[in-house]
Amino acid sequence: MRYQQPAEAIMIQFQRSRPLLCATLLLVGLGAAAGPARGERSTMAHAIAMHGAPKHGPDFEHFGYANPDAPRGGMLIRAEVGSFDSLNPFIVTGQKAAGVAAYVFPTLMARSWDEPFTMYGYLAESIETPEDRSWVTFHLNPGARWHDGTPITVDDVIFSMETHREMGTPGKRQYYQRIETVQRVGANGVRFNLTDDSDRETPVVLAMMPIFSKAYYTAHAFNQTTLEPPLGGGPYRIANVDPGRQITFERVENWWGADLPTFRGQFNFDVLRYDYYRDAGVALQAFTGGDYNYRLEFNLERWATAYDFPAARNGDVTLMDAPHSRAQGMRGMAFNVRKRVFRDRQIREALTYAFDFEWVNRSYLRGQYRRIDSFFANSSMAARGMPEGRELELLEP
Repeated sequence: MRYQQPAEAIMIQFQRSRPLLCATLLLVGLGAAAGPARGERSTMAHAIAMHGAPKHGPDFEHFGYANPDAPRGGMLIRAEVGSFDSLNPFIVTGQKAAGVAAYVFPTLMARSWDEPFTMYGYLAESIETPEDRSWVTFHLNPGARWHDGTPITVDDVIFSMETHREMGTPGKRQYYQRIETVQRVGANGVRFNLTDDSDRETPVVLAMMPIFSKAYYTAHAFNQTTLEPPLGGGPYRIANVDPGRQITFERVENWWGADLPTFRGQFNFDVLRYDYYRDAGVALQAFTGGDYNYRLEFNLERWATAYDFPAARNGDVTLMDAPHSRAQGMRGMAFNVRKRVFRDRQIREALTYAFDFEWVNRSYLRGQYRRIDSFFANSSMAARGMPEGRELELLEP
């Protein structure tokens, strides 16, 4: 497949013949607040989807992929390659420790992982927005608590938004600049009025906002790296830190969110631990030796050659190919048109035809790839078959 890029570089593109996540698993035991004229008629809901309606209704008990009767206990150990020197995952500086954002800090709402960009109740028990999504109101769960037992409040939400916008990572700064004004709504509601350049996605992105304690970060500097465990409100707290080597989380007993439908059946391990390795090869050897429990593998060569070891042969390790239905990104090679030899379009085209993809795929890629046939491969938007109807009309010129 070849096409012309804006810089006139002909690209050779290919993708996995069967999109996979190669995984290995070691089995072990707002009321009437005043606002802009836009969007005055609104809808209150338990969830929000980017497009269409959420899969689960307001009376759902748990997600289909979660077992509400799953046993609790034990320890799950995972590996990270690299190091860390900070327990603040929300600023630019520092090497962030794994797991802190996901397990310690709550968000306004939480994603459902078997739906396209859909959020359900977490800190916010309901969400209100008009059809044009020009504003959004989050109504907080009055039972939400920080780990020290103090309530999570509207003040915390507003403080978090302002702090992210002023001192957070560039991505959060960009999104939160779309908030024009903020209003309190009753005792537990906060309304964000959005700028004209916001879109349907903005309220859904705001639902993912990590929230932290105003009281804690008034007494502790937010914009500095730290190895002091922060106050959180999520399912786990940091139990132990060995800087650059290991971080351990312990499940919060009687966590306020444990019985929310969004989380029922999840967060079952008593202890989560991340061990750090400086070298990817050493991390793999540690897994084969049983030093940690769960590993994702994305390297085809390693997947094909490195997992024939005793624990895998005797069944202590389960190897699993996990097909996914996400859009497949493009991979390929591009000519550097700054070099004189590649400036001639016909030369680039000739080299494209001369490239023996089938041999490369067979010899080096273990037959796992195929030439890409769409910008949206492995999704419902991918072109299939010959064009017809309106599609053909658009292509004929």
